[in-house]
Amino acid sequence: MTTDGKGQFTLPKDDGIKRIIVAVAEGFGSYSPAELKASPSIPLLPWGRIEATCLSNGRGVPDRVYLLQLARELVVSGGDLESNKYQSDAEGHFTIARAPPGKRYLTSLISKAGPNETPWWIHVNRTEVEVRSGETTKIVFGDVGHTVSGRVQWPGGDRPPGWWLYIQLATPLQAEPPTPEERNDPELMSKYYLRPEIRAALKAQTSYVGVPSADGRFAIDGVVAGQYELSLIASKSGAQGKQRRYLRPKTKLPVTIPPSPSTGLLEVGEIVLQPADEP
Repeated sequence: MTTDGKGQFTLPKDDGIKRIIVAVAEGFGSYSPAELKASPSIPLLPWGRIEATCLSNGRGVPDRVYLLQLARELVVSGGDLESNKYQSDAEGHFTIARAPPGKRYLTSLISKAGPNETPWWIHVNRTEVEVRSGETTKIVFGDVGHTVSGRVQWPGGDRPPGWWLYIQLATPLQAEPPTPEERNDPELMSKYYLRPEIRAALKAQTSYVGVPSADGRFAIDGVVAGQYELSLIASKSGAQGKQRRYLRPKTKLPVTIPPSPSTGLLEVGEIVLQPADEP
């Protein structure tokens, strides 16, 4: 929706509209239909600015990609992923010159190979940022916590085409795990995650996600002190009518992050994948 020559627009009658976002060069505004009805003249707030630095083990990290979100599930510009991705430079810095004022979110994106080797983006760690109108907000990623690194060993050496690998470092889930039957049935797994006790346990869980590079190396930054389990699962969808295939290590790897020092590097070594019947 765009304004006319006088800066006016007409809001359609649609109960599905919950929020109206106004974004122009002069500023930003976010209003409910009720607020516009009470006062049709829209004041705009000057844009804020975000200056971010990405670190790993104390050093700037290039090519880190972040997505700016207005709310947890809402992307700026109506969900246009490409126009809201920001990538760190050679020193680990990136800048958002026009950031919407208010409580916003920067979500780390990790690229992986999807079907037919097309690139997919995985949304991982989300950080809340309070953007002040007309001011610069500075944020540093990876300045606290440890970096957990290692290498994944695929059977036969290199990652075979079409395989997808997910790495999770998480505190143990304080709930009954899914049964093998549930794990192999997407509908049953959906019901499992909807159980109140499971939802509560997942909300209380601290987790970090990573994806290895082409040579199998991975690094998960900003891990705070605690007891964790490192799990990996690689999968490949079979042809139509054929069962999905899996690879995984023999067991979850226990990882302990000490409270002191507050930063550091923990190398977990090589993790060997082998065939598995279930995730």
